[in-house]
Amino acid sequence: METAPPRLLPVLLGRLLVAGEICRSPSHIRRIIPLLPSHPHLASALCSLYFPLFPSSATFLHNLLIRASAASPSPRLSFAAFASLLWSGCVPDRFTFPPLVKSASRLPSFPRTGAQVHAQAVRRGFLADVFVVNTLLAMYAAFRDTASMRDVFDTCAGVADVVSWNTVIGGYVKCGEIQDARRMFDEMPQRNGVSWSAMVGAYAGAGDLDVAREMFDQMPAIGRNVVTWNSMVTGFARHGLLPLARKMFDEMPVRNLVSWNAMIRGYVVNGVMDGAKELFDVMPEKDVVSWTCMISGYAQAGRYAETLELFRAMLSGSNIRPNEVTMVSVLSACAHLTALEEGRWVHAFIDKHKMVLDNEFNLGAALIDMYAKCGRTDMAVKIFYSLDHKNVSSWNALITGLNTMQSGCHILISDIYAAAGKWAEALESRGFLEKYGITKLPGSSSMQ
Repeated sequence: METAPPRLLPVLLGRLLVAGEICRSPSHIRRIIPLLPSHPHLASALCSLYFPLFPSSATFLHNLLIRASAASPSPRLSFAAFASLLWSGCVPDRFTFPPLVKSASRLPSFPRTGAQVHAQAVRRGFLADVFVVNTLLAMYAAFRDTASMRDVFDTCAGVADVVSWNTVIGGYVKCGEIQDARRMFDEMPQRNGVSWSAMVGAYAGAGDLDVAREMFDQMPAIGRNVVTWNSMVTGFARHGLLPLARKMFDEMPVRNLVSWNAMIRGYVVNGVMDGAKELFDVMPEKDVVSWTCMISGYAQAGRYAETLELFRAMLSGSNIRPNEVTMVSVLSACAHLTALEEGRWVHAFIDKHKMVLDNEFNLGAALIDMYAKCGRTDMAVKIFYSLDHKNVSSWNALITGLNTMQSGCHILISDIYAAAGKWAEALESRGFLEKYGITKLPGSSSMQ
C-alpha cells in the first residue's frame, strides 16, 4: 500500500472503510498517510474524522501527515493537519514543529503564516528544542528576514549549536549582508567546514577575492571540501582571472561535475571557447549544463556552424535531452545562418517534447526570430499569436523581423500595434509607407 500510486488512494480508502479496517488499527491509516498530500480534501476529512479515534496515536498520525505535506507540492495541508490536531484536543510535541516550520518556509509570499507558527512554538515552550530553533532560523533566512532570524538566535542562544550558527551565517550571506555574516563567523565558539565554506563562497561571490583566498588559506585542510574549492574556481573565473581559476581547478584533490562546469563556464564567459572545448572534451561525465554552456558559448561568440555541430553531437552521442536554454541558442544559430530546414526540425523537436514557449527562457521569441530571419514571416506571426503571454522579447522579435520585409509587413506591423492598442506606433508605421512613397500591390503578399 505504501508504494501504491497516489491516484489509487480513493480506492484503497474506500476498501478500508467498507471492510471496517480503518477503525480497528492506526497502522492502516499510517500506511496511507504518504499518499494523502495528493488528495488534500480526503486528507482533511481523514485527519478530522479518524485520527481522533486513536487518542494514544493521534499526535503521531498528525505529525506524519504534517511531515508528508512539508515534503510534497501541497505544504499548506500541514496547517490544516495542525489545526485538526489542536481541534481534537491533542497536544503537539517536539516532532510537530520542525516539519510545520519547514512548510511555512516554502511559502515566502505568506510570511505571516510563518510568524503564526513561530508564535505557537513560543507559546508551547518549544524554543528550548534546538531542532525547532534551527528550522525557525532557516525559515526566516528563506524569507530574507534577517532581523527576525537574529531575534530568534539571540533569544535561543543557550540552545544554539553549530548548525544554528551556520544557518544564521548562511542567511546573512543570502541577503548580501557579508559584514554581519563575518561578525557571526568570528564569534563562533566552534567552526566546521560548512562555516568556512559559507564565508569563502560569500567573499568569492562578492568579488572580494583577496579575502576569499586569505580565508581559504587559513581554513583547516581537513575542512576544505569540493564546495569550497568550487567557490574559489567560480569566483576567479567569473571575474576574468582565468589563470588563477585554472590553477585552483588543477590543484583540486577531488572534482565533481560542478567543478568542471564552473571552469568551462569561466572560459565561455570570457570568450575563450577553444579552452572551454579542450576541457569539455576530457570531462569524465557531462550533464545538460555542460552541453548547454558550450552550445550557448559558441552562439554568443558568433560561431554558429559549431553551435549546430555540437548540438547534433549532443543528440547523437549522449542520452541527455536539451532544455529550453539550449534550444534558444540553437535557434539563434539557425537564424543567423538562415538555416530554415534545420530551424524547422528544431521547432518539431520543441513541439515533440512539449517545451514551454512563453516562460522566462523566451523560447517563443527565439522561434519568432528564427522564422522571421529565414523569411517565413507567416510562421513568425503564427507563433506570436499562439503565445499565451506576449512579453517584450516576443514583441521585439516579431517587429524586428517584420521591419526587414517590404510594405506588406509594414502594414502588418501597423495592424499588430493597432490590435495591441498602440495607436501612435500604428500611425507611425503607416506613415513610413507614405513618407517613402511605398505602396502595396493589390492581392500581393510577402508571406510564402
